[in-house]
Amino acid sequence: MLGSRFGSSSAYASNSDLCGPPSESECGVYRRRRRRQRVQRLALLFGVVAAAALLVALFCCCCVFSLMGWRRRIR
Repeated sequence: MLGSRFGSSSAYASNSDLCGPPSESECGVYRRRRRRQRVQRLALLFGVVAAAALLVALFCCCCVFSLMGWRRRIR
């Protein structure tokens, strides 16, 4: 959009002080935002894996205790 308004975006490529779209260089804000998103995504993945492991462990405990109770009833 900026390139269509002010001509070609390559006209701004030689200015090293510009950053962000449409130029190729990234600003510090974009880097921080992208890093924060990566950390949040990793934390979410860790939370999902931990919750799944907890559910599997709980299911296994329930199975073991129900088998122990079933075994006592047979004797």
